[in-house]
Amino acid sequence: MKTLYSKEQIAKRIKELGVEIEKKIPLGDTPLICVCVLRGAAMFFVDLVRELKRDVKWDFLSLSSYGSGQVSSGKIEVVDGLRNSVGGCDVLVIDDIVDSGHTVEYLRDLFVQQKAKNVYIACMLDKPKGRKVDGIKADFVGFELEGLPFVGGYGMDVDGLKRNVPEIFVV
Repeated sequence: MKTLYSKEQIAKRIKELGVEIEKKIPLGDTPLICVCVLRGAAMFFVDLVRELKRDVKWDFLSLSSYGSGQVSSGKIEVVDGLRNSVGGCDVLVIDDIVDSGHTVEYLRDLFVQQKAKNVYIACMLDKPKGRKVDGIKADFVGFELEGLPFVGGYGMDVDGLKRNVPEIFVV
């Protein structure tokens, strides 16, 4: 395993993202709903929402993309949905990686259909060279990856393991 981002680099960047989010997402009449895309984003989600200086509601979403190994099929299915209604609220989706863009496109469409006021996307890692969906980008990005490395650690797994490693590494 080769470390790509240390726990210190990750912590510093998450503090910066918290400031960016506070500046870009205005305070509204309803709390910001922060949605964690399970399982890979769990560590990032917890660390990021602690940096927000406002009331937020937490919610969790589990998806399946029918892919095998390192490849997403692009067919998204909600395995376990939200407990809160997003109607009329600002939503901040927090995910580990934006790669093909299928998940982000699906979630934006889903929350718009559910009448969310605004949908924002935050990701720990962005792989723009992996895009399969045009025009998809995250509003808040921890780190942009050059090329298409397969990564693990900091919540992201390698064959179900290594989620607890505090760094992000290249497999």
